Amino acid sequence: MLTGDTPRSTDASWRQFNRYWVGQLASFTGDWFSIVAFPLAALALTDSAFYVGVVEFSELVATMLLGIWLGALADRWMPRATMIAADLGRAALLTGTAVWFVVDTPPLALLPAVGFLLGCLRNLHDGAENVMVAALLPERLRVAANGRFAVSDGIGHVVGSIIAGVATAVGTGLALGIDALSFSVAAIGTLAMGRFVVRSAVVDPTPDTASAPDDAVSRAGSMTALLREIRRENGYWRILVVMAIANLVTVCFGSQFAPYATKVLHLSTAEIGLTYSLMGVGGVVVGALLGRVEQVRPVAVLGATAVIGVGVTTMGLAPSWPVALVVFFAGGGALAVGASVLGATRHLAFAVDVQGRLSMLTRLVLSATVLPGTLLAGVIAANAGSTTLYSVFGVAAIVATLLGAALGLLTQPAAGAGSPAAP
Repeated sequence: MLTGDTPRSTDASWRQFNRYWVGQLASFTGDWFSIVAFPLAALALTDSAFYVGVVEFSELVATMLLGIWLGALADRWMPRATMIAADLGRAALLTGTAVWFVVDTPPLALLPAVGFLLGCLRNLHDGAENVMVAALLPERLRVAANGRFAVSDGIGHVVGSIIAGVATAVGTGLALGIDALSFSVAAIGTLAMGRFVVRSAVVDPTPDTASAPDDAVSRAGSMTALLREIRRENGYWRILVVMAIANLVTVCFGSQFAPYATKVLHLSTAEIGLTYSLMGVGGVVVGALLGRVEQVRPVAVLGATAVIGVGVTTMGLAPSWPVALVVFFAGGGALAVGASVLGATRHLAFAVDVQGRLSMLTRLVLSATVLPGTLLAGVIAANAGSTTLYSVFGVAAIVATLLGAALGLLTQPAAGAGSPAAP
């Protein structure tokens, strides 16, 4: 527990975070802009679905190969300077790529290489961001901060996707140039937040030793110590296991929705875009509600995975566009809950100087289910149809919910300001 905190309205750390958050609206928009613009840029070069897959996979490779190491760097370096450098690096990469598209046709190796480097910089930035949240904010504001991130991700989802589609229609160079500008704005926002001190150095003189996080991992600095600390924090690894299994289902909100929407629902591209944007709207709504919360309740993850499981299963058993609209809206909110609970639990339970490594290890675990899930989804959809895929993957999310209940998340105590000490 931290001492010397003032109400949120006058808390200097919250004002600093707000300045950072405003700038990060541009960064989240840039992330979603890249998700749309890069595949379209790949199609502009080759019109090959395989090449698009290679470009999309390149960022995941960055996480798998270098994520933990980049997280360790984020733990050691000053978080504010690291985030500014990562945003400016992304802006420079995208600017160079945009100019290349305007001047000449770039080689096929360019986009996978840029995607890999963008993935590295994103991991470095996000690791430093996790360090910043735990260092800057007192416990009672960390859940609200994760809710804010859900809001900005939702806004970026809607705005970035729409602008990217329009800009790419005008020209790939223009789209990538706007993407570069978004990261430059994010760097300015981070600069504007000002310097901050590590709040974890100011501790309650009478801490609760039963609930205080062990700092052995901070002293040892090894991956073995980090894994041991994660195992000790029962709530975190249980949430992570449930989210990793449920993460399989995200393919139904991503790449596999296109064939489902066109072949099963017979939607136009405009209707597909509208459906997809509702995920962002759901994230904004839920994120705004989470911004008023000071405690994180692990049981909320079970509610989120249950909503996703039932919704995706319904899309398989009773396909219709109204059902898809409701499920995408609810799914966006549910994913925001899961991400916010996982992030807030990490910020509350672990020492500041392991946040970078821990966030990258978490991303690696979650990403590890994406590749086999994507491949399995393709096999099921090709051989049994999209409706069967949605039914099967929806049941997988329901199984994740039941597993979480069996692991004890129903009775896991809340964490955060005013929460009781862990037994």
